[in-house]
Amino acid sequence: MVRSCRDAAALDAKQYITGHERGLVDGEAFRDGMTVFLSKIDNRDRFLLESLKTPMTLDELARLGIVYPRKFHEDAWVSMWNRLMTKKHLQRLEARGRVREENGRFFVAR
Repeated sequence: MVRSCRDAAALDAKQYITGHERGLVDGEAFRDGMTVFLSKIDNRDRFLLESLKTPMTLDELARLGIVYPRKFHEDAWVSMWNRLMTKKHLQRLEARGRVREENGRFFVAR
């Protein structure tokens, strides 16, 4: 996904059509927004790595609110998306050799 975001921003289009609430967006605004979005992904990864100084399960990590703050987790839909996105971050970090999972617990790879 990160590569796709970077590729889309690199198109240098005058306008973009987003599928995420905003619709038609000026090219410069899109690229600026993409820079902010990609920095959030990096920040979430850093937060997960910091949190994993102590091994944790996916559910424990999801309850930390990496994507959606905990105050919104009572909504089942939000809770599901938060857990799913936390899992995606963990998979990304695993693929990069930064995180490992054993017996349902994730930890920083040494």
